[in-house]
Amino acid sequence: MSNPISYYTYEEAEDLEQEVSGAGWYFWNEVWADCYGPYDTEEEAKEELRKYCVEELGIDIPSSDGVEDA
Repeated sequence: MSNPISYYTYEEAEDLEQEVSGAGWYFWNEVWADCYGPYDTEEEAKEELRKYCVEELGIDIPSSDGVEDA
């Protein structure tokens, strides 16, 4: 399973087909069609992804980002 959370530099963000707001942490939605961000930290992106899952998808899974916490 791929990690829906990614960090993009300014150059990488400019190369994405999505409209993004520069460098930072982003997460991708459930169908990898839209990305949300940028967030200052990976933890903030994980928390926003968890909120997205609850509010938009109706699922409340502690590790819904698919990434095991270290």
